[in-house]
Amino acid sequence: MTIAQVHPLAQNRGMCRPVSTRLSRRQFAAAAIGGAGAALPALAGAAQPYPEGLLIYDGEEFMELAAYASMLPSGLLTMSFGKVDEIPVADRVPMLICNLGMWHVGTVWFTTRRAFDDSRAERRRLTFALNRMNMRTTRLRIKSLEDAPAMQGLMKSVKAGPDNPAYAAFAVTNGAIVRHYLVEMRLDDAV
Repeated sequence: MTIAQVHPLAQNRGMCRPVSTRLSRRQFAAAAIGGAGAALPALAGAAQPYPEGLLIYDGEEFMELAAYASMLPSGLLTMSFGKVDEIPVADRVPMLICNLGMWHVGTVWFTTRRAFDDSRAERRRLTFALNRMNMRTTRLRIKSLEDAPAMQGLMKSVKAGPDNPAYAAFAVTNGAIVRHYLVEMRLDDAV
C-alpha cells in the first residue's frame, strides 16, 4: 500500500505526490495511531517538560500521585493501587498536572475517609479550569482548593474532622476505566 492509496483524493488535488515506497501494515498502523517515533524520528527523543504521571503542585514542590481508588457500583471507594497510608497530604492544591498519554481528568470532587465505608458519605463536585499544554499534558486549576476560607467551607460541608480526614479526588479516565487519585487535605493550624 502506498501513501497515495491511503489518501487518493490528496493525489488528485495536487496535495501530495505518489510515493514509490510501500508501507507495511505495521508501519502504516504505527504512523496512523500516532507513532511519533516511526513517523518523526527527530521528535522521539524530545524532552518532556514534566515527568510522566499525575502531579500536584502545593505551592512549593511537585508531588506525584501514585495510589488510586476505584468506585464500586454501590458508591463505595476501594483502593485499587497502593494503600490509604500512601495518599499524599497537602494543605492546598493550586495546580494539578496530568501528563498521562490517552488519560484526562473528568471530574474533581471532595469527600472524606467515610467514603470508603459508607456509600452515603458527603461528596461535593468541584469546578476546575483546564489548560491543554500540549498533546498529552493538561494543567488544572481548582479555585476552591487554593484558599483557606473556601477549604474550610468544603471541609464543613462534607463533615470532615480529625478522625474523618477530607480528600480531594481527581477522577482520571481513558474512556473505559476511571481511576480516582486522592489527596488528603489538611488546613494549617494558623488558619
